[in-house]
Amino acid sequence: MARARTHFEDLVARQKVFIDQQPYGRITEPHPNRSDCVIQFLRLVRPLDPVFEDVVADFVFNLRAALDHAGYALAIANGKTKPKSAYFPFADDATELDRVIRGRCKDIPWQFHEMFRAIKPYPGGNN
Repeated sequence: MARARTHFEDLVARQKVFIDQQPYGRITEPHPNRSDCVIQFLRLVRPLDPVFEDVVADFVFNLRAALDHAGYALAIANGKTKPKSAYFPFADDATELDRVIRGRCKDIPWQFHEMFRAIKPYPGGNN
């Protein structure tokens, strides 16, 4: 979590610098159905620094690692000496989540499996 926090703080600082440089242009267009209105929006006029992608990836990776470490700790606390299947489950949908839990979370106590299902860690679940 500490590494994730560091990456998040780095991301916030980089975002502030980027926005302070006003990397966008204002676009104004007439409304297609009304003569008395215009549509205004902003468009980036220079690309994002590619480092943003790396910082976000590191941030997410560290959050994911913390969840997996928590799963490992749950298995150890439940008496497993060398847990091999103690990951935090992520899936594409509820059906796959059940499969992932059965395969990758076998060493985590079953009571936490119910918590994982309640969290719905899949797209369209608990976004």
